[in-house]
Amino acid sequence: MRATEELPMGHAVLGEALADLPWTPTRIFKSGGAIIFVHEGWCKGCGICVEVCPKNVLGLDGQDKPILLDEEHCTGCLRCELLCPDFALLVVEPPRGAK
Repeated sequence: MRATEELPMGHAVLGEALADLPWTPTRIFKSGGAIIFVHEGWCKGCGICVEVCPKNVLGLDGQDKPILLDEEHCTGCLRCELLCPDFALLVVEPPRGAK
């Protein structure tokens, strides 16, 4: 799934995760088994998310905002989310078998 594609919101876990957010994602990426939500307005472009990713899934675009570099290898470790000083990332791993 690319950032410009619609995320299927029929899945209850994803809907609940988004409902609890104090912001609306401006970018949505799917990599491996995880979905990464980004709020570009809250992101200051520090690059911590890129540096802490053990699989090099994220990179920065020309405006220093997170982009997906690897569509296959996100493990859902949450390092990018937990270490983001701006709370601009949310990583959700849907339950096994969910589409």
